[in-house]
Amino acid sequence: GSSRMPMIRDMVKGLAKGQWIESIDPELSVAHGAALYAGLLASQRGDASANNSALERFQSISTQQVSTLTLGMVVRNDAGKNELHPLIPKDSPLPAAARVTVSTIRQDQRRVAIRIMEVEHAAGMCECVIDDLPENLPEGSRFDVDLTYRPGGVLQVVAQHRKSGLLSTVSVVPGLKPNGKKPAPRIQLPEAPSDWNQ
Repeated sequence: GSSRMPMIRDMVKGLAKGQWIESIDPELSVAHGAALYAGLLASQRGDASANNSALERFQSISTQQVSTLTLGMVVRNDAGKNELHPLIPKDSPLPAAARVTVSTIRQDQRRVAIRIMEVEHAAGMCECVIDDLPENLPEGSRFDVDLTYRPGGVLQVVAQHRKSGLLSTVSVVPGLKPNGKKPAPRIQLPEAPSDWNQ
């Protein structure tokens, strides 16, 4: 529906690179795109059941997966307040990587938790934790944090304390909890009748 609006078409034309095709019915554009992408995947895999001439045409097409959201890390600013620090911007070609150095905020800090967030939604993706840090660490002890964001939305976070070498790794796969665990099913509780009393 909205693809029929001139303002939306103009906006998409500004974002899209390449040739603009206006001969496809806007109502069917998503179906056409899905069919083209399926053909592209078949050509990349060398699917024997596909038409050879179609496979040859698809081999001339290239696509680039991009990050759909900005990934960032929660950091404490000079005023002692938490804020989101962007690391991998939205629309970055995948795979994308970022490295940042963080430090402890107090003397003898024994644990560091690095929270990775989807910046636009302020939604948490994962937390990378290093426990049992050496005693008597000075304030400002440094950690290197590496993010790798791969096609398909797979995120890996590696945090390492520079001096001790202590390391923590978290992987996030879409549809799974961090480190590959299946999410608990959501349970929808029925609403209590309006005349129900406890």
